[in-house]
Amino acid sequence: MTSTERTPQAGFRWHLLPRLCIKGNWGRYHRIPTFLELFGNLGSVTGNPELEPERGVNRDIGVIVRADRFLMLENPFLELVYMDNEVENLILFFPNSQYTSFPVNIGSASIRGIEATCSGSIGRILGLSGSYALLDGRDTGPIPYYNGNRLAGRPVHQASGRIDIARAHWKAGYELHYIGSNYLDRANMTEAPARTIHNAMIEISSRGFSISLEGRNLGDDRISDVNGFPLPGRSFYTTVSYSR
Repeated sequence: MTSTERTPQAGFRWHLLPRLCIKGNWGRYHRIPTFLELFGNLGSVTGNPELEPERGVNRDIGVIVRADRFLMLENPFLELVYMDNEVENLILFFPNSQYTSFPVNIGSASIRGIEATCSGSIGRILGLSGSYALLDGRDTGPIPYYNGNRLAGRPVHQASGRIDIARAHWKAGYELHYIGSNYLDRANMTEAPARTIHNAMIEISSRGFSISLEGRNLGDDRISDVNGFPLPGRSFYTTVSYSR
C-alpha cells in the first residue's frame, strides 16, 4: 500500500533590533509509526501493527534576546516560544502490564504551551544554562469521557538547569532535572508523581590522558519515567581515555 502526503512548511525571522529577533513557523507534518511502535522489542514495548500515521499542524512564534553583558553575566541568551499544535491519530504509549507498554492511536489532540531557554557565562570559568517548558496537552478525540483530559505521558511542567566550571586541566558540572507529574491512562485515573534528578560530573585531563567520573540520580530517588516504569537509582560511571 502506498500513499502521498504533502507537508508544506513556512517560517520567518525578523531582526527587529541588532540583539532582538522575532521568529515564527507553520507547517503540516506526517509521521509514520516507527518499527518500535509497530513491532515492539523483546523487553518493555509491545508493538501494534494496526497503528495509523500521525498527521497534524504545528505552529509557533517566539522571541530571541542576546546581549554582550547583563550585570555579571557575559553573552546572555534568552529564547521564549509559544506553540499551538493540533494532531490527528496521535500515538501514545499506555501500560499494558506491570512490565510492558502498548502504543495506541488516540484520535486527535491539541498541545499548547511555552518553552524558555537561557544561557550565559561568568568570566571564562563558569557556564550557566537552563530551560523550562509548560505544555498543556489535551485529548480532543470523539470519545466524550476522554475529551478534554490531559494526554497520558505528557507532564505539564519540565525544567532543567546546568552549571559548568572549567579550568586548565579539569572541569566539573552539575545538572538538575525536574519532571512534573503526569497521567498514565486516558481516563486520568493513575498518576506518576513528579520527580527530581540530580547529576554531577568531573573530568581531569593531562598530556592526552583524561579520566571522568559521572554520578546520576545522586539523590537515589525511586523515580519513574513518563510511562510509569522505574528508572535506575544512584549510579556512577567512570571513563578513561587517551588521545594524541
